[in-house]
Amino acid sequence: MPKVHGVSISFGIGTTIWGVNGMFQSREHHYIANSEEITDGGDTTISKIYWNYREEASFVYVAYQPAHNYYDAAVQVPQIGSFVSVSDSIYPAVSSDGGYNYAINSARGQWLVDDVSVSNSNTTAVRVSVKLSRYPLMQTI
Repeated sequence: MPKVHGVSISFGIGTTIWGVNGMFQSREHHYIANSEEITDGGDTTISKIYWNYREEASFVYVAYQPAHNYYDAAVQVPQIGSFVSVSDSIYPAVSSDGGYNYAINSARGQWLVDDVSVSNSNTTAVRVSVKLSRYPLMQTI
């Protein structure tokens, strides 16, 4: 468990992302699809179609150096457009474990890195935000 000023802390998120060095503070996960309502020529919806099923996830973590527990660590981030593996013992729905994802009717797989941002100041630790997406038919080769 990391320490800040000698005090052990737990951020309560059990996520690890390949290529990331830090302790996770938050996780957000969405199941998304495009959709269109089909009406009967009036204002009554008679059907709805869905396509482009996908998942999006975002994580915020505090960068640190495990050997020293310094929270002003050099930041390591995954490259945008690369595939990364995610594991989470607390919330396995985001894991790249090859299990089945019933929400979008597809096997779970690796995530694409869409966005990375870094923020810090002279009063806070370095925080990194990572946004990922996962599509049912798009996997590493």
